[in-house]
Amino acid sequence: MCSTFKLLHVISNLSEKQKVVVRDIGFSSILDLCCSSVPKNLVLWLVDRFDTSSNTVNLPNGFSLTLNAAVVKSILGLPMTSSKIICKRNEESYQFIKSHFKSVARTPSVDELVATITPELNGDHFARAFMLLVLASFLCPNSNNVTSSKYFKAVVSVNDIIKQDWCSLVLQWLNSSVLKYQNQKMNGQTSQTGGCVLVLVIAYLEFLYTSEFQFGTTSPRIKYWSTSVIQTFSLLDTQPGTYTNFGRLPVKHLCCTPFKDCFEFENDSSEILHDIESFVKKNSPPEHFKIIMSEISSLFKKFHHSIQQRAMKDTSSFLQSVLALVSSKELQNAIQKNCNYLEDSDSDSEKKPLSRCFEPFTEETKGS
Repeated sequence: MCSTFKLLHVISNLSEKQKVVVRDIGFSSILDLCCSSVPKNLVLWLVDRFDTSSNTVNLPNGFSLTLNAAVVKSILGLPMTSSKIICKRNEESYQFIKSHFKSVARTPSVDELVATITPELNGDHFARAFMLLVLASFLCPNSNNVTSSKYFKAVVSVNDIIKQDWCSLVLQWLNSSVLKYQNQKMNGQTSQTGGCVLVLVIAYLEFLYTSEFQFGTTSPRIKYWSTSVIQTFSLLDTQPGTYTNFGRLPVKHLCCTPFKDCFEFENDSSEILHDIESFVKKNSPPEHFKIIMSEISSLFKKFHHSIQQRAMKDTSSFLQSVLALVSSKELQNAIQKNCNYLEDSDSDSEKKPLSRCFEPFTEETKGS
């Protein structure tokens, strides 16, 4: 993450006027970035277990964590809206950036952008330069340390930067980078892991329990995870006798993490709250409306949390009942009768063992 170190250097030297511009475009959380590098072994361990079809990390101990745009927002604090960024080159936008930023190659490099951002640079030109640097060095990096024309269109209109869904773009870029890495590794090629791997690392570490650190659940999380904190967590989670295997620390339930609200049934919840809001608006004094809705919102969150807890208990009870049924003699007898019936009608063997009923469908069983 050498490029991220350069970004941190630029951030530390921004003027107050430049910081105001960064806040105005919705990227104030980037000013709190305090991590310049992450443990390579931990990144590779997570990437190797990342399912790109579902954006889920599946660990050997059975634990899994899923990334979505809401999780990215909880970590990075970037704008997340309904206006998706189309990650595709646009010739007009490419020519615009090309005319405003000089570069040796086809697109500006990280080093060229760092040199461009001086204390005197301000306004829209600074906003575009800063965005390009953040994207190329941190949010959507590549192995060449240059900007990509695929997101140029999203930074041309400075006023529209805050109106776009940057969280989904970060996740999409990470997914694509991980998929590329996995495919190249499968083909025996060596490559670097691209994308914002800090999101992947923080998402995992937030689920680990240790008494050494207590950060609460306030978002965005980026300001809590410094280089040293991540390094310490990584060491604590390393399996004994190895530097490449992790998963030693116990994991928390989703409800105890900053991501507890990232996977709610948003449609159902919003409809219920909308109905309540309409009722309160009709039946309460206007001057009391905000206070009442604030209290109701707080109660609703507690209610939703209690439902989640009850659902976990009911699920556990259901699984216990299923296990009891599976091990019962009544079910075994029913299976035996069912197997005999099938064998009598469809098989030449009239006395197959009961276990054959549960064999997976393979080429060997196909011919039996």
